[in-house]
Amino acid sequence: MGNEEKNQPIKDGIIDFVAGSVGGVALVYVGQPLDTVKVKMQTFPHLYKNMIDCFKKTLKNDGLYRGLYAGTAPALATKRCRKFSSIPVLRFLSKNNTESHRQRKRGKFKPYE
Repeated sequence: MGNEEKNQPIKDGIIDFVAGSVGGVALVYVGQPLDTVKVKMQTFPHLYKNMIDCFKKTLKNDGLYRGLYAGTAPALATKRCRKFSSIPVLRFLSKNNTESHRQRKRGKFKPYE
């Protein structure tokens, strides 16, 4: 077993961590303003006519950071962790699914043994 093969799991782990972190951060920064508007409309339905009205009033009254991006830090922490953990799980499932598919094609797949 070469040195390159020994380091492969470490490299995969680093790639998974970085990809999950970047994906989680992007998810929060794109979705957070919409989530804030949704929660405000659910909490105070009598204050806003529609989503655009809520967005404009929130931006005008509270600003970009305190208004639309309120609660970003907890969302970043939870979404980054969830995205990071989902990548290895999906990789494991796809690897196992591929192996069972190969066995099925060879006639050797027995799902209940």
